Amino acid sequence: MTKTIRPVVILSLFSLSLILSGCGVFGKKDKTLQPTPLKTFTATASSRIVWQSKTASASKKDYVKIHPVINKNTIYVAGGKTASAWDKQTGQKRWVSPVADTVTAGVNIGEGMVFVGTSSGNAIALDQVTGKPRWVQALSSEVLAVSPAQNGRVVFRSNDGKISALSTQTGEIMWQQSRKTPILSLRGSSTPILSGNKVIVGFDNGKLTAFDLQAGHAIWEAILGVPRGRTELDRIVDIDGKLALVGSTLYAATYNGQIAAVDVNSGGVRWSHGYSTDTGVAADGGTLYTVSEKGDVFKLNAQNGKPIWKMDDLVRRFATAPSIIGSHIVIADEEGYLHFINRSTGKFANRIKADKRGYSVAPIIEANRVYALSRSGLLTVIQLQ
Repeated sequence: MTKTIRPVVILSLFSLSLILSGCGVFGKKDKTLQPTPLKTFTATASSRIVWQSKTASASKKDYVKIHPVINKNTIYVAGGKTASAWDKQTGQKRWVSPVADTVTAGVNIGEGMVFVGTSSGNAIALDQVTGKPRWVQALSSEVLAVSPAQNGRVVFRSNDGKISALSTQTGEIMWQQSRKTPILSLRGSSTPILSGNKVIVGFDNGKLTAFDLQAGHAIWEAILGVPRGRTELDRIVDIDGKLALVGSTLYAATYNGQIAAVDVNSGGVRWSHGYSTDTGVAADGGTLYTVSEKGDVFKLNAQNGKPIWKMDDLVRRFATAPSIIGSHIVIADEEGYLHFINRSTGKFANRIKADKRGYSVAPIIEANRVYALSRSGLLTVIQLQ
């Protein structure tokens, strides 16, 4: 089977020797297979661009996936060496804050602050209103993901498999946990999510772990992927994509592993099926949406994981995870298109090209508007009608 290769980081001298001996494909996208040509269709929904703003938060590396976040009337973005805030209605700039290093994680917010992480391992908090620095804390390695802040804690995930819970007010490290990182893994990490007194983190070893947010001890651990296969590439089982929490059920998926529903209170696996993705899932009360490693789009029954429909029109287009917007889902791709798909039929409803530089992170949704940050740092707001 031909795999669609996404960016991978080399984590040991052994892996580096593989690259030097000719396996350089691990760090690049496989361009030998062309994206599936886009089909024409009759639109059943309409969309329009409300505004676009150049944020100066361009991402020059494919593996860096910075997610914008909305709070009330403001949308926060980051990338390159800046973080910024924009009026979500007009696209007017509220503030721009320089960052000493390349931003590689974020954006997340909470308790009056904006949080990002950098390539040199700095955890940074900025004031939500002014963008001025509140604190900087040095961590052990490059930061890959940042949780929301809650109850005086914010959690940073580093490239070396370490989890660091920091005081939101001072940046002091309150506790740390670590999990062994495999020889070879995908470059990136899922965003830790909060549920009650727990922070839930996906690791490169295919395990999903819940930690006590205040004390840091492990509450439960669920195994979603077990390394198998003859090569290190076959044995990659990272949980790198979006996690989706609906009520007491957490939906998650791994590369070369499984897609599963996990009880957020006990860590028990309610159902699981063999699957591979590095972009994750989106869910509502009864349905689950995901894009496979190959690029197939699936709608699944959230109660048992059984497929309802499958769409193969985005194969090899390096599509993002889906985002749910009313009766549609929206998926962006590396050529700069945003595809609106009818949730009932699995057919295209609308398509718009917003930035030829393309997208690597899923759009975020509020009401009937889509907020999409491209690789070039162009922030686009689209209204679906």
